[in-house]
Amino acid sequence: MTQSDTYTSYGQSQSTHFIFSLILLVMLAGCGQGKSGKAELAKSINLTTGLVEGTHYAILDDPWPEEKGIVTVKEFFWYGCPHCESFEPTLHRWQKNLPAEVSLEQVPAVWAKLMDLHAKAFFIAQSMQEKEAVHASLFKTITALRSEPSMQKHQTELEQLFVKHGLSAEAFQEQLNDDDLNEQLKNAKLTMKRSGATSTPTLMVNGRYLVLNTTAKSHQDITNIADKLIALELENINQ
Repeated sequence: MTQSDTYTSYGQSQSTHFIFSLILLVMLAGCGQGKSGKAELAKSINLTTGLVEGTHYAILDDPWPEEKGIVTVKEFFWYGCPHCESFEPTLHRWQKNLPAEVSLEQVPAVWAKLMDLHAKAFFIAQSMQEKEAVHASLFKTITALRSEPSMQKHQTELEQLFVKHGLSAEAFQEQLNDDDLNEQLKNAKLTMKRSGATSTPTLMVNGRYLVLNTTAKSHQDITNIADKLIALELENINQ
């Protein structure tokens, strides 16, 4: 799906061109970007990675790299998305092999009222000792409820799920209305809105790039694109 790096076969002049493109990329990534800056950045990325802007990745109009010295990858997902569930094994195998300077964070996607509840369920699950098991169960339960419009039905089913995993019904209801949890939900909504992501699963690399899945033929194609963008960001932070 991606183009291989062909620069080394073109002799010293092409090698120099490659190095110049990488330096330019680092400089542009650290600056604000108007339309011309964004175009130059895309050109440099395309030259250095073989990726194509608009096909394999998109550059965010309003980038916001987070913690200094760390490359953060966020996955926008929804428990009612079968593609997200099938992506889970690949995502977490990939996570285990990421460089020490790279962190992965899952962010629940929210574009409907029912998804507020599903996002809250994710945050509650992340605070539990058996969070991986609860996370997997939430995919199964919410995917089965995809065609169910009743908020009450969703909430009842989720309450029963959490009770099975050791959280009392009272504690579940209390956490749904917790101020800290509502703040987490607010931040998740803001992050997704600012990213411009409109589907799941979607990877965002360091608040700068969205990985586009349209040409991906496998889950590994998605992580391969992310790997190339991560490498560029690591080069940037190590300058």
